[in-house]
Amino acid sequence: MNIPSTKRKVMSLIYESMLLFGIIFSTCLFYGIVSNQRNALHHRLGLQITVFIVLGLYFIWCWTKSGQTLAMKTWGLQLQTVNKNPISFTMAIKRYILGWIYLFLPTVLVYIVFKEVKFILYVFLINIMLNLIYMHFNKNKQMVYDRLLGLEIVKN
Repeated sequence: MNIPSTKRKVMSLIYESMLLFGIIFSTCLFYGIVSNQRNALHHRLGLQITVFIVLGLYFIWCWTKSGQTLAMKTWGLQLQTVNKNPISFTMAIKRYILGWIYLFLPTVLVYIVFKEVKFILYVFLINIMLNLIYMHFNKNKQMVYDRLLGLEIVKN
């Protein structure tokens, strides 16, 4: 089996987050210059949508082109279907959207129910930990959305 360890996947996620910082920073800088944004609260929704689209383009392009982001290449991981096929464009879009839903939906729901900002960070971190625990104890060490879509991350 070519199933990578949980440690390898987590290290890839940490490295990916550092790379995404640069992409998000560059996007925000460009957006701020183009929209003449003088305050971070002005045009905030437009900035959030722009970052969402830019990150989506990055991930979807990487997954459909080679099945790997830069961090995945560094850690020797590759995304593919369970049948060992490359990822299609629509499958990559579905994975990107489901990843956001699984990452943020519990946090948003807790905020809607309790209307407390102080719980948001805790719920977000607990959600990440629960997803990592699920991935670790899962037979193929997959995230929930990868199982739903018939995808897997393998060592290449």
